[in-house]
Amino acid sequence: MVIAQNKMGVTSFFEKEKLLISSYTAGEVDSDLVIEHLRKLIDFYKKNEILKSVVDVSEVLGSFAKIMAFLESDYYPVAIKNGLKVQAYVASDELIIKNLSLRLEMMASMFNVKSNVFKTRAEAENWVKKIKL
Repeated sequence: MVIAQNKMGVTSFFEKEKLLISSYTAGEVDSDLVIEHLRKLIDFYKKNEILKSVVDVSEVLGSFAKIMAFLESDYYPVAIKNGLKVQAYVASDELIIKNLSLRLEMMASMFNVKSNVFKTRAEAENWVKKIKL
């Protein structure tokens, strides 16, 4: 079920696995649209238990470092409170995105969320689904 969608990305919820899968659109990042998308996810987290998440930024170009402060102050506190335990990121080998994904992985671990970065969405989804909570 699609729970959030705009020009920057789409997120679906898989209730059986309590899993969110977010895929961000190819092209230059628009920080305002990403934050708009994340606000919709925060609203969904407030009403649902979500244990796992996959975030695919492999086709995004440029830096979305501005979003990091929002993630730390707004997104992760709500996500953690509502059950998030595991998060996988999908990143390209493009230097900025790879660097940012590693920073996101470190941030997730600051919030005690088990995380990892993968090159393909299939790898990320398999890893997330295999983790027993």
